[in-house]
Amino acid sequence: MANHWLPMAAFHQGGDVLPDDDRRTAEADGRLLRQRAALAEFGAQALATDDLDRLLTEGARLCAEGLGVPFCKVLEHRPGPDDLIVRAGVGWQPGVVGGAILPADNGNPGGESFQGARPVAVPDLRDAEGLDLPDIFPRHGIVASVNVPIVGGGARPFGVLEADAAERRDFGPDDLDFLRRYANVMGSAVRAFHRHAAVRAESEARAVLLREQQHRVRNNLMSITAMLRDGERGAADADSRSRFGAARRRVFAMASLYDHLLGTDLTGGTACLRDYLAALCVGAREFYSFAPGGVDLSFEADGAGPSVSVEACTVLGIVANELVANAVEHAFGRAGGVGRIVVRLGECEGGGAAVTVEDDGSGVAPGTETASVGLGFARKLLAHIGYSLALRSAPGSTVWTMAPSSMASAIDL
Repeated sequence: MANHWLPMAAFHQGGDVLPDDDRRTAEADGRLLRQRAALAEFGAQALATDDLDRLLTEGARLCAEGLGVPFCKVLEHRPGPDDLIVRAGVGWQPGVVGGAILPADNGNPGGESFQGARPVAVPDLRDAEGLDLPDIFPRHGIVASVNVPIVGGGARPFGVLEADAAERRDFGPDDLDFLRRYANVMGSAVRAFHRHAAVRAESEARAVLLREQQHRVRNNLMSITAMLRDGERGAADADSRSRFGAARRRVFAMASLYDHLLGTDLTGGTACLRDYLAALCVGAREFYSFAPGGVDLSFEADGAGPSVSVEACTVLGIVANELVANAVEHAFGRAGGVGRIVVRLGECEGGGAAVTVEDDGSGVAPGTETASVGLGFARKLLAHIGYSLALRSAPGSTVWTMAPSSMASAIDL
């Protein structure tokens, strides 16, 4: 902390002690410089923090330094008991800050300032009449006190900014002006804190509502999945069963996404693709009821993987699920139902996710890639988020890669 006191040389000219009037002028100028520096520093801090207690405590310290007094406190009004609690302060004995209570009445300078919503300065409490001072004053040897209300935006002041001295002190117009300006900055900080708190509370309420809606949607999707499964089982022909199965598979992918989002903080508009794909693979193993020694489905990732938008997470998960289903139904249907499917997540050098679905099945038959309605739908979804789908296939190895369109040609398959 910079020392704002003037050096002793300021009171001398050519080795001679300055006259009293000049010395008092130099002292006043030095005090004014301290006050301006303290006010500027506090204003900067008020813009840089959202911790109100820390801000008020630091404000009390800078205020005491600016006025050159050992004590300063921020009194907050409590509407219920209608009193003033020491919310923050400097110079006080342990237990005062957060514990000392002052009546919000004219029996003490702070209470009088609060009731009248005006500055109150008492140069010598020993000479003042009609005061009923709380124990905090004699216990700390306080003799002089100056108080200004802190306007917090409500119908009544937030509280009072009080500076105290252990000796008689005539607080001049400059001192009162400094304290008023300081209280105004403090009041602005209080109002900003309350606005931010209200915004946070509203945001949290909306997040709770969103989670409830997600939960309902997820439950509805699972109900639809069960209905489609019943329809698939009761279908009269293979084509109908295939259509029911395709619809059920896609609804399952959406239900898996909602399962993932239920425990996710979406305030930043992003989701963890790695966690979603991992959960999707776990659910797919249950969905397809893979038997031991049959098809094995696993998930691999390079580190934590990139965070992507919720929309991108949704699309990449749906398409990955489509590709897994394609491998289950086609690659291994002709290979005896035994093999391995791996879903991998990586990160492109230029940013964005690279998702591959690889199997060691029979490969993609010529013409299947362009003729498949499901794959055409997948490509349209990917194009909507700026991604494309690439294929490399041969008997015993099929690799599908989803990557940003600008990077797709650079992906090493």
